[in-house]
Amino acid sequence: MFFTTVARVVVAEEPSRAVPGVKVSLFDRDSITPDDLLGTGTTGAEGEVRFDYNSKEFVDLDDRLGGVFPELFAVVYGPDDQVMVSTRADAVDNTPRKQLTVSVPRDLLERHGLLG
Repeated sequence: MFFTTVARVVVAEEPSRAVPGVKVSLFDRDSITPDDLLGTGTTGAEGEVRFDYNSKEFVDLDDRLGGVFPELFAVVYGPDDQVMVSTRADAVDNTPRKQLTVSVPRDLLERHGLLG
């Protein structure tokens, strides 16, 4: 089974303001086995990055016990590859998601020089 998910990074205080040029990783959240990395990319001018993946990349013991869809979450990194924001706690159980929006607080973006 093939999937496509677009992660969109926005300024938390201005959800219509996209954040281009940031590194984002998409994961399948697991509770028994380690989380599965589904891809990493950099947001474009519209603050979006597209991930194409298939069930072979995430189906493991967790998924066999709990369902066939990934529990998606995104991690946004600063220029130093430090995690700025993770949506792991907000992952929705076994729901295919075509779009995932990640809100990053303005002060974090400014601190890392990511707002122009």
